[in-house]
Amino acid sequence: EIKFGKEYASQMVPEWQEAFMNYDNLKTLLKEVRRIKQRNKQNAGVNRAMTLCRAFSGLVQGQNNNPISPSKKDIESQYILVNSVTENGFESYEITFLQKGQAQYMENMFPLYSLFAFIVLRMLMYAVNVYFWRRCRVNYPFIFNIEQGTELGYREVLLVSFGLATLALTSVLSNLDMEMDPKIKEYKALTELLPLGLVLLVIVILICPFNIIFRSSRFFFLASLFHCIAAPLHKVTLQDFFMADQLTSQVQAIRSLGIYICYYGWGDFKRRRNTCHSDDVYNTFYFIVAVIPYWFRFLQCLRRLYEEKDPMQGYNGLKYFVTIIAISTRTACTLYRGFRWKLISGIFSAIATIYGTYWDLVVDWGLLQRQSRNRWLRDKLLVPRKSVFIRRPTLITIVASLEIIRHGIWNFFRLENEHLNNVGKYRAFKSVPLPFSYCEDEEEHDD
Repeated sequence: EIKFGKEYASQMVPEWQEAFMNYDNLKTLLKEVRRIKQRNKQNAGVNRAMTLCRAFSGLVQGQNNNPISPSKKDIESQYILVNSVTENGFESYEITFLQKGQAQYMENMFPLYSLFAFIVLRMLMYAVNVYFWRRCRVNYPFIFNIEQGTELGYREVLLVSFGLATLALTSVLSNLDMEMDPKIKEYKALTELLPLGLVLLVIVILICPFNIIFRSSRFFFLASLFHCIAAPLHKVTLQDFFMADQLTSQVQAIRSLGIYICYYGWGDFKRRRNTCHSDDVYNTFYFIVAVIPYWFRFLQCLRRLYEEKDPMQGYNGLKYFVTIIAISTRTACTLYRGFRWKLISGIFSAIATIYGTYWDLVVDWGLLQRQSRNRWLRDKLLVPRKSVFIRRPTLITIVASLEIIRHGIWNFFRLENEHLNNVGKYRAFKSVPLPFSYCEDEEEHDD
């Protein structure tokens, strides 16, 4: 038992109460931990003790209102952790003061793990696309020029996305468990390497040459990605610009890759402090990386304009050029602040949003045709309910900031229009794709 309790209580003046933690609460906590260890088995006692320690980790009387050094936190504002230790055959308790690391931990780890959240969300949206493409009989393997029998169904896409989500969640829980385990507290650099290890594992699986984990689909993805990078030097096909369009909604994921390079390449993980945004090289990369996917699409439009002599490709390229300006001004506004940057970014963002929304609805989806027999839609529809088309523009206007979800919706209607109207523009027919279009039969039946 603690012997100096009475003397300590007699000397507890208001000045001490402001400067130190409440001794009575700490003594109660220590006695509770001891009673639990005596009443329960070893494992249960340790687990319960750790739970109590974490529950009372905020056991502080208050912060000093007049610190001598404002930039340095007082020990009274730190959390405490009580651990059971054994030394020379005697069991005792060790009190460890813990810094308030929640904010710093989130600042370090959240950008790293958010990469997997963006990827999983994209894959889930693609699984939804595949499900409805099949349900509405859109021949997406033929449109994408995928070898017959190797295309992924929505179940396979969900399997991959849930598998990646499970790996990411396991890494997060392992990181948190290693953070709280006092036995490995001297190996904190190891806990910081878990996100990097997960990224390397995904890259190894992606480039694995063995016939495992959907090799044909992985190589198809890598080939399309390479064609996007080599946009002006390679003939543009539908699957290539479709892939580049997916990348335009993954800007934040690409920025997360930049954080990996900065955090681990600059050695910040050893100091457990994310100083990326104070580095000029990273800020330059942060500025440039946002426009890379749109630059790919812009170059693809120029290549198609040169080859096909189609003015629509020039207008499409202008759309992406305006978007590049809007993203650049928004990024500059984020980095440098100021009313002038806000005004410029607001103007170009409004122009890009209106231009892009009109292009998606009228050109990519083929909607808003006033003379169509399906008023304000188009003549040929695979979706039986017209309300789906009518409500979709409203939904896009409301959730325009959710770019990934918007592009998931865009994927379905883009390929539906391609399936019905434009599939012959990109390749010669090697076979007659199924299903057939029954629009002519419906017209005769109506007559």
